[in-house]
Amino acid sequence: MTKQRLNNTEKKTSSTKAGLQDGYDRTTFIVKEQSVKKLKVIAIKENLFLKDVVNKALDQYINSWERRKGELKDV
Repeated sequence: MTKQRLNNTEKKTSSTKAGLQDGYDRTTFIVKEQSVKKLKVIAIKENLFLKDVVNKALDQYINSWERRKGELKDV
């Protein structure tokens, strides 16, 4: 392998991180169809992206969980 190809390989970004802002990750979930449909409607009505609605819902769940059970550290 040439030196140039080695350098390109070292700089390669994980496909789950490609094109994303810092602090974000691309992942896949299996969820109820009805939940996805409702989240899409909420996103449209609120003029938001679906990812923003999902992030807000996840943040609210995590905050609620941490208030009841304690802060998750080292994650």
